[in-house]
Amino acid sequence: MVPNIIKEAFRQLSTKKHRINSPNLAQGIDVNTLDILLQRSIYPSSLALPTLKYLEFLNPRQVCGLLQKLPQLERLHMHRLRHERRNQSAWSSEQLDISMKLMSALQARLSKIMHNCTSTQIEQGLWGLAVSNRGYPYKSQQLLTESTAVADRLAEWLNASYQAITLSSSASSSPPLKPVSTLLPSPNDRVHMTPKTLSMAAWWLATADQGNHEAMAQIVSCLPSLLTDSMLQQTLPSTQQQPSTMIRLKSASNLKSKRRKREAARKGLTVADRVYKGLQPPTASVVAQEPLLDHRSLCRLAWAFASSGVKDEAAWRVICEAARSSLDTLLQVVRCL
Repeated sequence: MVPNIIKEAFRQLSTKKHRINSPNLAQGIDVNTLDILLQRSIYPSSLALPTLKYLEFLNPRQVCGLLQKLPQLERLHMHRLRHERRNQSAWSSEQLDISMKLMSALQARLSKIMHNCTSTQIEQGLWGLAVSNRGYPYKSQQLLTESTAVADRLAEWLNASYQAITLSSSASSSPPLKPVSTLLPSPNDRVHMTPKTLSMAAWWLATADQGNHEAMAQIVSCLPSLLTDSMLQQTLPSTQQQPSTMIRLKSASNLKSKRRKREAARKGLTVADRVYKGLQPPTASVVAQEPLLDHRSLCRLAWAFASSGVKDEAAWRVICEAARSSLDTLLQVVRCL
């Protein structure tokens, strides 16, 4: 009789201890612990469990990172099936459903926390959504609904960011910028919207069959005023200064080549060390500034506008002018090589 009572007491103590140490989902989970759980997942099936379990605790960095990671995991799983010579019909039945559930859940979470995301995080998330849209032969109604919700929040985010840019450019004195919308969390928050963000948003809207959405109209209206001729001339590499710096770097390397070989032989450096030293980038004063719209962003914008049937002349004129400036800069650099 006594041993049974002792066993029951030990069982109650162990159960109570297990309940104390078990994770309480009503409270927040540690960010580092959640990062470790997400990094260990290398397939969509293994990523679904921690993502769906702790979906409400995911911050903007984790949500956008998962959206960017999901297409890569799908490609890795397809490569594994091809390597093991399995029947790929399993991908269309099981893994596709898991990926669509993950995409729907992450889209729902992104629509809730988009006001806390930066431009880089939004670019990552929209890139993952656009790439994943190509891999689905069909879309469920829930996925289409979540895409519409994300597009609505994106239109509000673009509107608030554009108003912040307009107010900051018009105010020449030092008074602090007042928040124009609840989407901007603090009065001193920096302006998030960039031309690359606009191109990524237009690309995702075109792939998600949201070409006629309000967000696309916001992009078309914001692009000409955001990328004026003066901003392009200030940000794009100067065609008069860049060739001279390239010539100066090339001539200096030719004049000092023999001296470098002697110093390398004296110091006993290997060929790999000399190649590494020769491939080191120039100083920060020589490196030209990165353009507002690179060639990838220009291609995305042009494809998105063409797919969505955008006929705004001002927006197309900005794209053509940015493409012409980038090509002129590249040709000037190539001539100096």
